[in-house]
Amino acid sequence: NGANPNPVFAYLRRNSELYDPQTGQAKVIPWNFAKFIVNRKGDVIKFAPPTTSPMELRSIIEAELEK
Repeated sequence: NGANPNPVFAYLRRNSELYDPQTGQAKVIPWNFAKFIVNRKGDVIKFAPPTTSPMELRSIIEAELEK
């Protein structure tokens, strides 16, 4: 977050649900424990806020592993 973010986090923000193409802006990554699921190609598949349990993401992760 901020004016000069780490390129990894800038990429995650711009390529996830945090990005709004109408405004060209991405929301900030909220606090610690926000989660991004990234596939083997580097595509951001899912953003989950800190309140999401990792177990809630299990089916998405397993589906990506089967590809």
